[in-house]
Amino acid sequence: MKKIELRWALYDWANSVYSLLITSSLFPVYWDIVTPDHVFGIRRSALYSLALTLAFLIVAVLAPPLGAIADIRGLRKQLMTFFCIIGALSCSMLYFYTGANPLWGFFFFFLATVGFAGSLVFYNAYLPDITEQKRFESVSALGYSLGYIGSVLLAVLSLIIIMHPEILSLTSPLEAFRVSFLLTGLWWLGFGLFSINGLPDQTVTRAISVQWLIMASIQRLKNTLIRISQVSNLRTFVIIFFLFSAGVQTVMYLASLFGSNELKIDGHKLIITILVLQLIAVLGAHGMAHLARKIGNMRVLMYAGIGWLLICLFAFFIKTEIEFYAVALLVGILMGGTQSLLRATYAHFIHPYKGRYTVYFGFYETTEKVAIVLGTFSFGILDQLMESMRWGALITGLWFLLAIILLVITVKIGKR
Repeated sequence: MKKIELRWALYDWANSVYSLLITSSLFPVYWDIVTPDHVFGIRRSALYSLALTLAFLIVAVLAPPLGAIADIRGLRKQLMTFFCIIGALSCSMLYFYTGANPLWGFFFFFLATVGFAGSLVFYNAYLPDITEQKRFESVSALGYSLGYIGSVLLAVLSLIIIMHPEILSLTSPLEAFRVSFLLTGLWWLGFGLFSINGLPDQTVTRAISVQWLIMASIQRLKNTLIRISQVSNLRTFVIIFFLFSAGVQTVMYLASLFGSNELKIDGHKLIITILVLQLIAVLGAHGMAHLARKIGNMRVLMYAGIGWLLICLFAFFIKTEIEFYAVALLVGILMGGTQSLLRATYAHFIHPYKGRYTVYFGFYETTEKVAIVLGTFSFGILDQLMESMRWGALITGLWFLLAIILLVITVKIGKR
């Protein structure tokens, strides 16, 4: 393993604590405890989905033009730093959310998510630059693995503080939750800046006027979009990635709220379950990367899609904690490997377009964020209308069904 590969992967170690503690485990539980049942007539679970939807919509709009500007002007590292700082500081501001000020919690959760998702545009774009093509799967899996391990370490520390707040002379577990949000922001900021500092700078050999930069960025966006639409394999994969993102991210962002709202599972049990899943996901990421080298990325993704579809169908019918844990186990096996393999597969497709990786990954992030917007929005709408998150789980399965159909067609064509 090269030093630069490890330094790059450490950003997953840095920012995955946000994904686990804020969007998947501690903050959803805290949100469910302290937030009023309805805020301006909106159910608190639907409001949580709305914050995610708005954040990812912002990133979806900004990612392609910022990606083009980063490639042309050599600003990939600077923009990654900017989003890292915005996200980490906003995460830390959640310390001040007590439930009496729901708009405060909504705003900084939204802004932290923008920072989290925005920084990934530039982080992912480094993958084809910092390693050789044959190592895309293993290096991508390394990033996700370090992210899972690092986030579990901080989550365990946070759980100890929550269960024993007297250690830090805190007055209640709820105050300990807030301290964990502060620690998450500081962890993300410290390790994130360390990782970014070790990544290569892009060089710009001449001064560029603002007018020229805007025109060149628009042209590059146009050319990239045309290329994606004209290369049939890349176009098909982008659609598959869109469908997977709408499903996988919705499941991951809303699973803990599902367990809390629908099955009334204790918050501590949910958090511990999610921590265990992170460790299982490490094995899943490397296992699926190894399997992909044996039978091909698309075939492995097809099998993963079937697994995700079963998860959504089971979620509609489950009634007990044991059934929830069984479904969660399957989520753990699939989540790391699916995301890692999607990123590596896309890197293979765009590898010939050196010097344009950031704009391509800008479209990658836009595709993912638009998918998440539709996934979480459709989930939230059904949650609001049916007053049950089970219907949201059922419609989420539709995304995987469509992805499976496309993958079956792609695999069959590949045999010819």
